[in-house]
Amino acid sequence: MTVRALPDDLHSFARQVLVRVGMADADAGVIADRLLDASLRGVDSHGLGRLPLFVNPIATGSLPARPQITVVTDAMAVALVDGGGGLGFVPATRAMHMAVAKSEQYGVGMVAVRNTGHFGMAACYPLLAVAARKVGVACSNSNPLVAAPGARARTVGNNPFAFGAPAGDRPAVVLDVACSVASMAKIRDALERGARIPLDWGIDAHGRPTGDPRAVIEGGALAPFGGHKGFGLALLVEILTGIMTGGAFGLDAHAGLRYAEGAGRVAHWMLAVDVTRFLPADDFARRMEAWIARLKALDTVTGEGVRFPGERAAREAEARAREGIPLTEEEVTGLRDLSTRYGVPLPADR
Repeated sequence: MTVRALPDDLHSFARQVLVRVGMADADAGVIADRLLDASLRGVDSHGLGRLPLFVNPIATGSLPARPQITVVTDAMAVALVDGGGGLGFVPATRAMHMAVAKSEQYGVGMVAVRNTGHFGMAACYPLLAVAARKVGVACSNSNPLVAAPGARARTVGNNPFAFGAPAGDRPAVVLDVACSVASMAKIRDALERGARIPLDWGIDAHGRPTGDPRAVIEGGALAPFGGHKGFGLALLVEILTGIMTGGAFGLDAHAGLRYAEGAGRVAHWMLAVDVTRFLPADDFARRMEAWIARLKALDTVTGEGVRFPGERAAREAEARAREGIPLTEEEVTGLRDLSTRYGVPLPADR
């Protein structure tokens, strides 16, 4: 059974709970923004229903409520930020805003963050660039959850990679992929639902493909998408993030949530490109619209037309803004627990 809550009400609830657990109000607002971005676009595995996942490590002292976020290097089109070992939402948001500002001055802005934690849905950050009429890219390394092709052990993170480009009057083109076939969040979702998973999603402790989500979580590993192709992209992200920033990488990386104790130790990389350095913004928009129109006009087997990356999510965001954000029974239980602990009324209970 699911219930629905108004987006603004859920955002306010999340912000208040994060403040009660010790976060600064502005930082709590940023985290609530990013979680709402995910919920609206239908990425519930990274949305407001997962708020306990981020609150509990702060409440136990595993993650700092108010990390010291500092700029380590700032030189023309590039910068490096230290996230202070806290959640990644705030420093990642700051990094993309810095990248956008740099792109307006230099044509391109590249800002990395090290010593930080989980930053939520990767697409959040290119969307910030798109809002400023820029092309944006974001990626992060993560806990080693993915096995190299042919290996039995976890080798590298699923290392999400996201890209966004404005498309004039069309929804932005937004690609958000993990380097694994499926994220660990989706594996956990399947376990909670008592569902099986496709055999190409992960392997068990013996390196064999499995449909049992528990076998993947307990001693197994995620499978890279496309075999060596996904593994190669994961290595690229690892180079841009953990290795190039001087941060944690490979087996030393963790996001500071349920996989390991202590402060976050992953890194993010943000890129913003000012398209007006190549051609006028209106020309870029027209060309994007024309390209998408050609895609939509293609003859398809189903007759439904080609769906471009970000189209479904944009449509879902419009619907959920009107109809509310769905919450599962398990999510409501977790949020109700936070409501009781921190004295913040839960919108779904009203």
